Amino acid sequence: MRSMSGLGYYEYMGDAAYTLSTTGTCNRETLDTYLVKKERGCFLLGGPPLPDCLNVDACASFRYDVDLFSDPALRDVVTAALQRPCDYLTPPAQVKHWDATANFGMAAISNWRILQCDGKQVFSTSIEFNDADAVVRVRFARGA
Repeated sequence: MRSMSGLGYYEYMGDAAYTLSTTGTCNRETLDTYLVKKERGCFLLGGPPLPDCLNVDACASFRYDVDLFSDPALRDVVTAALQRPCDYLTPPAQVKHWDATANFGMAAISNWRILQCDGKQVFSTSIEFNDADAVVRVRFARGA
């Protein structure tokens, strides 16, 4: 969101961050409907996770739209956010409804805590895009 508008997600989306219904993985059309028109949400990276890449194993896997991710600028921004997610999250103290569930299923405070943004932050150790299968695998660790 910051790369597109200069604003954080909650700042840009306003109340739509909590009220839009969100379905499916974004493609070019649904991304516009989500981020420009603010009519219906979608997931840049969606599930379900691959059985051989689970959080318990310090791995996360997501499906994505290959055509959408053929845009190098989008892929670069998403890669950077996966590398250091806390750098891209809005601190909960700056979010109006910090403990309310957003349309993507998590509250700002939950994301902040899960990624341990106040301490030994979670970061990626590798990111592998597989365009043939439209899957990205992210291995992660906690900072020292």
